[in-house]
Parts: sequence; structure tokens; C-alpha cells
Amino acid sequence: MNRYYNIKPTIKRYGCMVDLLGRAGLVVEAYTLIKSMPVECNVIIWRTLLAACRNYGNVELGEKVRKHLLELEYVCKQERINARKESSKTRAW
Repeated sequence: MNRYYNIKPTIKRYGCMVDLLGRAGLVVEAYTLIKSMPVECNVIIWRTLLAACRNYGNVELGEKVRKHLLELEYVCKQERINARKESSKTRAW
């Protein structure tokens, strides 16, 4: 993308690509794109792929995505809890 169009790939652009591939029924290709992303994938992109798997009946990939999403959401939740603990120590809340 950067080489041909001088567009730097961002998380938003990757999200759009995953959404487009998912809407076209190319859920395996969307998963491959996510796995090859040089930036860390967020929960929104994983949920987009999960919805595409559900819409196109790819149960096997959907289960894999769901497990990864649960792990990612757990990590995010733990980070929020730790941030709250730290801010309560400094009374920044």
C-alpha cells in the first residue's frame, strides 16, 4: 500500500480492509491479513472478523477468533483494573 499509493497503513485502514474482506465472504483472507499486520490488532477488528465468520457460517475460524478475542478482552480489562489501582494510590481519580 505504501509503495504503490504512498498511503501509510494505519490501524483504521487495516480495519477497513478486514471489514471489506469479511463482507465479501473472504474471512480466511481477512484472518491472514490480521495475522500479518505490522501493528497490533485491536478488539474492534477482531469483532469485525467474528461477525463476518458468523454471517458466512465459518464456525471453525469463528471459534478461533472468539478465543483470541476473549484473551484480548481479558488483557484489556486487566490493564484497566491496574490503571485504576494506580490512580487510586495517587488519588488521581
